[in-house]
Amino acid sequence: MSVYIWHMKQWGTALFIGVSLMFLGCSEEHCVSPRRYGYDCEVVQIGAQCWFSENLRTEVYRNGDEIAYCGGDDEWRNAPSGMRCSYEHDAQMDLVYGQLYNGHAVLDDRGLCPTGWHVPSSDDWDELVAFVSEESAYGLEVEGWNGMADWEVGEFLKDSCCWLPEHLLRSPDFRPQNNHGFNAIPSGERAFDGYFSNSGRYGKALWWTSSEVGNEIGYRYVRAIDSALYDATAMKTRGFAVRCIQDAQRVAPNDLME
Repeated sequence: MSVYIWHMKQWGTALFIGVSLMFLGCSEEHCVSPRRYGYDCEVVQIGAQCWFSENLRTEVYRNGDEIAYCGGDDEWRNAPSGMRCSYEHDAQMDLVYGQLYNGHAVLDDRGLCPTGWHVPSSDDWDELVAFVSEESAYGLEVEGWNGMADWEVGEFLKDSCCWLPEHLLRSPDFRPQNNHGFNAIPSGERAFDGYFSNSGRYGKALWWTSSEVGNEIGYRYVRAIDSALYDATAMKTRGFAVRCIQDAQRVAPNDLME
């Protein structure tokens, strides 16, 4: 299973110092492994972009302010500001799935991602899709049930560890391939009413973008039963995973350093 652990360490009294040290490792001007700074935070170069190869699980904003943890369904439903939670409130799941954040947290000016990184915009995702689609036999954008879908892109992003076995897929061509080390896993979501769903082999991987569409925010997702990457929008009261992408500095192919 190609899931890497980004240890967010222990956010205690030395909170701001801890955040600064941890985030420094991912703030180089090119795509550099932060292991040289003494902690695990795997990144992957895909085309000219540098992405986290796992879901975010920070408990604080970039400046060290705590992101409120939301346990109760009513609190989640009515939250006017940023909230986070573990899937089904099981902290052990953070090591695999990362944490879920509501849309308010994604848009907060204090920033969810480390210095030098940001929550990807729809344009950032489109660039990823364009690069990955070059390997697609179709390269098609098709109408999805709730937005548009880029066919085959999903199978190139999915980690083979965690999805439906091949004999249950609509087509054997839909099997996960994880060509670029993106490591998409079915980490699920938290609905506006606080209900958790869509984790596990039959589930979905859903990630926020930073792009607002009216009163909603864009997100991308893949699901177990097909090979598409879907483009949709959601209310800020839903909870999805977050991937971070490095700021605008471009990197040459195969320039990822260990």
